[in-house]
Amino acid sequence: MELPAPAAHRARPLRGRAHARAAGVAEFLGEHARGRLCRLLLPRIPPRSARSGARRLGRRARDCRLAALAHPRPPVQLRRARLRPLRARRRLVAPGKTPSRALRPDLDGVGRQFLLERGLAPEKIVTIRRGLAEFPALKPLRAPRRPLRLLCVARLVEKKGLEHQLRIYAALRAAGFAFEARIVGDGPLRAELKARAAALGVAGDVTFRGQLPHAQVWTELAWADVLLHTGIVAPSGDRDGLPNVIPEAMAAGVIVVSSPVSATTEAVQQERTGLVADVDLPLAWRIALERLASDDALAETLRRNARAWVEQNYDARKNTARLIDCFAAARR
Repeated sequence: MELPAPAAHRARPLRGRAHARAAGVAEFLGEHARGRLCRLLLPRIPPRSARSGARRLGRRARDCRLAALAHPRPPVQLRRARLRPLRARRRLVAPGKTPSRALRPDLDGVGRQFLLERGLAPEKIVTIRRGLAEFPALKPLRAPRRPLRLLCVARLVEKKGLEHQLRIYAALRAAGFAFEARIVGDGPLRAELKARAAALGVAGDVTFRGQLPHAQVWTELAWADVLLHTGIVAPSGDRDGLPNVIPEAMAAGVIVVSSPVSATTEAVQQERTGLVADVDLPLAWRIALERLASDDALAETLRRNARAWVEQNYDARKNTARLIDCFAAARR
């Protein structure tokens, strides 16, 4: 869904490198900000001057420090990221210089600490998350929750920690805990993970659903009691920020149990909006899931608190409006 552009900021279509850079910025900031934000950043750039337009966007992106300033990944990960055209993404704050404002569309505590350690003044840091354009109805708590319905939505890559997740399923099975698990997503590790599930004896309990359209992912969330996120820091340094599926699950009334990696614990706060467990401790996951299967009061409290957090922090329209205000202030 694309937000309408204010009449004051309508601009002629961009072409060439200017269009590519604008699209890159908009992709980083989120689908919901795309049309409106690009028009705000690039008012009335003549199509014949694509090179000039690219330079103009580059200057504005550098002034606002869109990308690299709050990025928690090591430099090799920055070079692999999506905003390759922006030179600002390839460097941090220049020696002796302080940006007017650092905008970070996702991470709060992690990104904020990263900036503070590099000398940025706290009052110059603004957190603006992505968001949901629409909020689903909060589904009722299913009772009884035996077998417990477990869902994972993730690309099948190393940073998702799916081998750890399979060991958690094996621990549940060994303890006689009744569950059904579905893994939605595809990736290079699919064959390896299916073989690992068979070796652990959980192939009959875990269904690999493959990649599904987004509408069907919502159907899977409607089925699930709990969303599992077992993210880790891969040996390459790759890691998640806050995967979109976590606030989506929280909005729908699916309880999230997450590993304490990167920005996930900003949304999944222990005993408040979800439960947190170390992926190297399958027993901790088993205890957490047993509590969610048997304690209706706990489950309902976590669900309601999670929904409130999402409504407060993950509304796309509110967040886009804040972002536009920040860019408007930076242009003055």
